[in-house]
Amino acid sequence: MNNVTKLGIVAVALVASFLYGKSQAPTKVNTVEVVKEIRDIEIVKQEVTKPDGSKVVTTTTKDKTKLDTRNETKINKPNWKVSGLVGLNTDRKTVYGATIDRRIVGNVFVGAWATTEKTGGISIGLEF
Repeated sequence: MNNVTKLGIVAVALVASFLYGKSQAPTKVNTVEVVKEIRDIEIVKQEVTKPDGSKVVTTTTKDKTKLDTRNETKINKPNWKVSGLVGLNTDRKTVYGATIDRRIVGNVFVGAWATTEKTGGISIGLEF
């Protein structure tokens, strides 16, 4: 093995180790407690007229207010992905490459890739 191949293997191993360690770290989690107050107040006025002509007014207030409490958890996912590639071409020569992807909507990624064979392209992917 020549020095370039050894250096390439070491570089790929370092990048792979870094990416593995980063993927094992906990993602950022936001937990928010949402409190919603549902107001429901019932006021009952009762007016009673007595035989002597006097009136008695009774007011009753019933408070049926409820608190609706729930926890919402949002996990922030990374928006970028970078990958290293190693392979063999048809002549059994080592080919290196890299990809970079960006999240565009939900779990959909678009990206670009290139190799040492002077080839490249674009990609679209789905995370699941």
